[in-house]
Amino acid sequence: MKNILLTGGSGLLGRELQKYREYIAPTHREMDITNFKVVKIFVGKHKLNMIVHAAAYTDVTKPEKEPEEMAKCYLANVIGTRNIVKAAGDIPIVYISTEYVLEPVNFYALTKLQGEKEIERATNYYIIRTTFKPRPFEHPGACTDVWTIGDYVDVIAPIIDKFIQKPKGNIVYIGTGKKTIYDLAKQSRPNVSAITRDQIEIRLPSLKDCLVSLKLFKV
Repeated sequence: MKNILLTGGSGLLGRELQKYREYIAPTHREMDITNFKVVKIFVGKHKLNMIVHAAAYTDVTKPEKEPEEMAKCYLANVIGTRNIVKAAGDIPIVYISTEYVLEPVNFYALTKLQGEKEIERATNYYIIRTTFKPRPFEHPGACTDVWTIGDYVDVIAPIIDKFIQKPKGNIVYIGTGKKTIYDLAKQSRPNVSAITRDQIEIRLPSLKDCLVSLKLFKV
């Protein structure tokens, strides 16, 4: 498939996705998703077959502490997504969401859930719920009571690429099976410390019960 617009191309997932195919991947300066006029003009200049909307504010911590960061998070994840939908028209959109929407206990998760609602206004849309981590695991500690279907970005990206080739289903779960974040972290950082959610400052979802019966996208 040609002429795919990728938002968030400079992000963790965006950089990895571009290893598998060529995208139209504008920088933030070239297309600020929070500015509808800019988005509309950029989309109008290209004969797009699909939009992969991976751009997002992803810091879970800052919006919980700083009102200014809360506003930035909402602007990017909700208003930015709304602008993509408005500019897309009939162009199919693949929206990169998060498994956190299953248990939205923090502001970041709430904005991603609202982002899904914005995407559902599109004529043709697909929502991917997943989690992807940098390799090696970035933190010195990892929670034994937070569960995930996710994996490292180099594992998740090729699965997303396969989905993009033949997308189906409005809400799709992409991952490698249920595991704790601690178990995932140990794969790339063997000396990672085992911690629990009550030892960190922000609210994280457990997801233990939410992930039990999910059907993952099969490559």
